[in-house]
Amino acid sequence: MLKELMVEKCKCHGMSGSCEIRTCWHSAPSFRTVGEALKKKFSHAIRVDQSNMGNGMPLVLPEYTRRYDNTLRKIRPHRGNNDKNNRMKRGGPRKHLNRMKTELIYYQKSPNYCERDNDVDFPGTAGRYCNRTSAFAVDNCESLCCGRGYNLRREVKNLKCKCKFKWCCTVECETCRVEEWNAVCK
Repeated sequence: MLKELMVEKCKCHGMSGSCEIRTCWHSAPSFRTVGEALKKKFSHAIRVDQSNMGNGMPLVLPEYTRRYDNTLRKIRPHRGNNDKNNRMKRGGPRKHLNRMKTELIYYQKSPNYCERDNDVDFPGTAGRYCNRTSAFAVDNCESLCCGRGYNLRREVKNLKCKCKFKWCCTVECETCRVEEWNAVCK
């Protein structure tokens, strides 16, 4: 994928901006470009399963083919066990396997981190503090709460305040009560 995203950059050399000699090189794309390409591939990843046919070809699961591309469904053998019946009219399964070499594939669905999973002792996101002031923060309420919304919780904390440095080696502080409203995922 990086090879396909490489860009050619050039620099001119010469007196007062003339381009007497031009030097060009291939440069790696920016991290943003690579990240966007990977995210696009991730969102169109193909779920596969191992074949019991013994031919080493993966089976594309129907949930992928329903959502994205009906041509990939044809990788799955559908008539008998002989290879002649399993070939498609337009290039056979190999054509689609070549496409799968450039796509992301996966065997298992990712866990749903929004919900509690007692099997692996994961609490989910309910009850977690979130940031309601920034839509772009990693801990923003919209994404962290998985669209379930949040409640505001009033909390009173005792914090050190009005601290003063006393000559040689001590700091004296008062205790102040501070009221905060925190967002907590539903």
